[in-house]
Amino acid sequence: MPRKKRISSKFFPFSPGIPWKIERGKYILPQISSNIWNQVLVDKNIVITVPFGGLLESFFSLSVAEALNFFDGKNHKVFWLGPSQYSIFPRLQNLSTICYKNITKEILEKYPAPIFFDQQNNVYINILHNYLTRYSYWGLYPEPVDTPILFQIFKNMCIPFDKKYIPHLRKMHGISFADKLYETNKLRPRNKFVLIILDENSTENTLNWSVRNIKEFNQLATTKRLKTVVFTKNINKFYGSNILCFEYNIKNILDLISKSWMILSNKIDWTFIGMVLSGETHLVARETKGPYDLFSNAELISAENSIFTDRNPLSPIDVFSICEGLL
Repeated sequence: MPRKKRISSKFFPFSPGIPWKIERGKYILPQISSNIWNQVLVDKNIVITVPFGGLLESFFSLSVAEALNFFDGKNHKVFWLGPSQYSIFPRLQNLSTICYKNITKEILEKYPAPIFFDQQNNVYINILHNYLTRYSYWGLYPEPVDTPILFQIFKNMCIPFDKKYIPHLRKMHGISFADKLYETNKLRPRNKFVLIILDENSTENTLNWSVRNIKEFNQLATTKRLKTVVFTKNINKFYGSNILCFEYNIKNILDLISKSWMILSNKIDWTFIGMVLSGETHLVARETKGPYDLFSNAELISAENSIFTDRNPLSPIDVFSICEGLL
């Protein structure tokens, strides 16, 4: 028989009223009862805290605001404290106010639990507590965390995950970027198009395509009447081709994701966002294991996308072959 994990409880002065469960005398578990959750948060301002998150973490941190809206409606003032370059996400969701407090990593390290309080009636939900690696509550004994990355982002809310908490962008209305493309006949509503998102700020490169590779894919795609749409900060490199190329703009990318036929990106974060914004979009990416495994995350949120991965970098011909099989 497998040994039962030893669980104890401990209170901390920075989160009064919460009996945190401690695993093996070391690790805080992000679990509290619904009764305690409601008692400690009553009449408090909620600060979704993700100051050092990237694109993926900033977008999916909004799940907390969705959950609060579902449970509490307007009973709490909700704030979002995250990187300024991703503040477009809470603005489009329209459930929280941007918080401009300066919280350093050193400050967060003083609060080794996912929820902590200050003296100004604020409750902070630290989205990145024990994220990817967990530590004892005194900062030692690191252990890798292998659960799906979307679960890791949401777990610090301390309530069970539900796919209805996936962020909903309420202010994506009015004349959209896609509408403007339709009006100018750059795209037609019936056009199938492959969306390629190049994030030049990314330290990773899961696509590993050069400009030449993208042009090669576009030539192949054109034979099947597929349009190629590229977002990049270097649009001049595509001058002279029939590729629809636009400046990298998060709002415009979000709008086209929901209408795209297929998504490719050098940053896996956009693949995850595509997964939740459009269940009909085909996703093609380099194979990733562990927390970033696309299939385990898709199962978690009951995504309906067709997902294609390979352990080796996918060439333009590889991706075109996938397209041919889908048409």
